[in-house]
Amino acid sequence: MIVAKPRTRFSEPEKYVLDQYIMKGGKVMWFIDRVDISMDSLATGSALAMINDLNLDDMLFRYGVRINPVLLQDLQCNIIPVNVALEGNDPDFRPAPWTYFPLLTAPSDNPVTRNLNMIRTEFVNTLDTIGARKGVKKTVLLRSSASSRLVEAPVILSLGEIRADPTRLDFGKSWLPVAVMLDGTFESVFQNRMIRDIVPLADKSFAPQSVPTGMLIAADGDMIRNDVRITPNEIISLPLGFDRYTQQTFGNKDFVMNALHYLAGNEELIRLRSRDITLRLLDKAKSKEDRVFWVIVNTVLPVLCIILAGILYALFRKRKYSKA
Repeated sequence: MIVAKPRTRFSEPEKYVLDQYIMKGGKVMWFIDRVDISMDSLATGSALAMINDLNLDDMLFRYGVRINPVLLQDLQCNIIPVNVALEGNDPDFRPAPWTYFPLLTAPSDNPVTRNLNMIRTEFVNTLDTIGARKGVKKTVLLRSSASSRLVEAPVILSLGEIRADPTRLDFGKSWLPVAVMLDGTFESVFQNRMIRDIVPLADKSFAPQSVPTGMLIAADGDMIRNDVRITPNEIISLPLGFDRYTQQTFGNKDFVMNALHYLAGNEELIRLRSRDITLRLLDKAKSKEDRVFWVIVNTVLPVLCIILAGILYALFRKRKYSKA
């Protein structure tokens, strides 16, 4: 079962159905937005990012994860088109880095994330694992870069933040978890509760603890959302992970498919899929800091090598023919 970016609160009967599905061995992939904000709401230049109460906190906490109502900013981020023209002039859209669209890294030692490109996200939250949950193995699959920071919600976001020139000193947090895989036996969130008031006749089939199963919890609902292109005749769904501004395809589809195969027990398919290695993007923050060094290496060093080779060749000729 895939729970993809829910917008409304879950009722207690709905939570009971999900909970008992998991207790009976069902697998679930959660893609949750804990903070409600989108680029459409920023069309006027600023918008209020509000905490999104889905009534799932107690359920996910019992399983072993807490999704934090914060927004992740990362120097390793995607770009968006921004109008830089003065008021009254024709629009002039230029690409600019938008730190609220992190490009997440994936560990290479896990079969789900091996050889994956970066994962494209929008307005991401972070999550914490609950160490007190025994019998559950927690594996972080996606995380931020070494230069990130958090913004507490509710907060007013503005496109004017793009004009700022952030540095690594402003982004002091590292490797914040965004997606985690849980494997093991889970406790029901309805254990020791009067469930007869929630679901009639539920006592007969209620399971307080699950059989061994697994679930994926990702603190971003847009990770699994396709972009669309609107034409006069139709609405075209773009491939998952494809960015229409940079014309790049990120690793979202491969990540979702690998997680799906892992939960379904098809690990052989994961190994086959992970043989194709996708070239990774450059670390934008690091390349910006080391720009002068690499410019010198690529422009001055070749010239020095040629000059040195010429000097050595001239000395060799002088020594050879002076003896003659």
